[in-house]
Amino acid sequence: MKQRQAVVLKDEYTDELQRAPINAPAPKQILCSTTSSLISAGTELGKISGGFYWTQVPCLLGYSNASVIEEVGAEVEGYQPGQRLYSQGPHASHFLIDDPASSRWVPCVLPDAVTD
Repeated sequence: MKQRQAVVLKDEYTDELQRAPINAPAPKQILCSTTSSLISAGTELGKISGGFYWTQVPCLLGYSNASVIEEVGAEVEGYQPGQRLYSQGPHASHFLIDDPASSRWVPCVLPDAVTD
């Protein structure tokens, strides 16, 4: 089983790097490995400082990254291992995308001309 490292907000002004197992993708999931992650000075600063009342802790930080598909669930269509994606993934070494066909955060395949 793979291990992922992820930035987790523990409570106001406290975050940490956590390691945890990550499962193989279920039939409607994609397993990705992060190559680049965007840090937001607005949303994430608001979460860390307690400015976003809707954030429950602990929570994963991050929501915008470039990644490479490692595995695709048996029922996922249109994506394959090795493709690079822009997605709404967290600041984590690996993450799962749930049912990309019906998610409001549909991952986008990155063209070769676009760098991470």
